[in-house]
Order: sequence, then structure tokens, then C-alpha cells
Amino acid sequence: SAVSVGGLSVPEEPAAETAATIAPQASVVVSLTFPVAPPAYVGTPFAVDLSVSGATAQPVYGVEFDLRFNPAHLRVQKVEGAPDFRGPYGAWVVLTPTLSVINASGRLTDTAVVRLGAPAGLTEGRLARITFTPLVSVTSTALDLSDVWLADEHGRMYRPDSTLGASLRIVNARVYLPLVLRNF
Repeated sequence: SAVSVGGLSVPEEPAAETAATIAPQASVVVSLTFPVAPPAYVGTPFAVDLSVSGATAQPVYGVEFDLRFNPAHLRVQKVEGAPDFRGPYGAWVVLTPTLSVINASGRLTDTAVVRLGAPAGLTEGRLARITFTPLVSVTSTALDLSDVWLADEHGRMYRPDSTLGASLRIVNARVYLPLVLRNF
């Protein structure tokens, strides 16, 4: 039998037949990662990447996030789009408060990175890079990631399924003296 919809005849599906199942999508995870394995060294710039995985159903064209850190342990030097996000086609733009405000409060708030001029969004990889200067030696300092929003190709904002912060160990830098100075 058929059902008439707007003058068109649409066949009814048998009740026993079920709709096709859709393969489950991987969960979208945004996390903080380190391009160079910790520890970080006091006074030496250390990069932390904001990475995404599992965004195959909705590739990422933009990200907005908050990041909290201890300003007695770390100072933000710069925030930029990560190499994966720029891709071979375009560039990125970063919108963030001034560094003096960030470093005084220990909060990188409402920071956005947008992919420009790329025909495809990012499904896996690094979205943003935050470069810190470690200030003191500590066994662990927290980097708390929160309020993450991702944007698809149409500018629709969506939340990742989970976000993962990180902790960082900071150690004093080793200083190697020339042999001449060691004998005194």
C-alpha cells in the first residue's frame, strides 16, 4: 500500500523492516598535548597544544576555549594557531585578551582560533599552540581546559564530547660550565 504525501505516492515500509543503522561516530575529544615531552625547564619556552580527535562527522573550522593556569608557575608568551590547523591552504586568526591581563589572572579566557581559506576542516590534530615560560620549579602545575566550543563549516557551534586538561612538571634548567671554570 502507499501513502499520499502532497500528491505523491510514497510506498509504506513494512512494520517489520527497521531503518538502516548508522555507524556510531567516534567521540570528539579536545585535549591539551605537549609537542615536546615534559618536564619543562625554568626560563625556557614550553609549548602546549590544544588538540582535537574524532571530529570526522563535523570537521573543525574554529575553536573557542578557556585555559586556567597558576600565574606564579607559568607566564603565557604567545597564542597561535597550530601547524595542523593552518594546513596547506590558509592561515588562522587568533582572538585573545592582552597578555598582561592573561598573566596577571592566570586565565586565558574567550580565546578563539579560526581557520581561514581552507576547503576542509580539521578532523584530527592540533588546533592552537600556547607557549609558556615556566617561572619556578614545581612537581606539578595544573592546566585546566574549560568552556570549549568548536565551529563547523557553517559556523554552527558545538561542544566536544569531552575535554582533557593536563599537568606539567617544571624543573630547574641545567647549566653547564666550560671546563676552565670548573677547576676553581
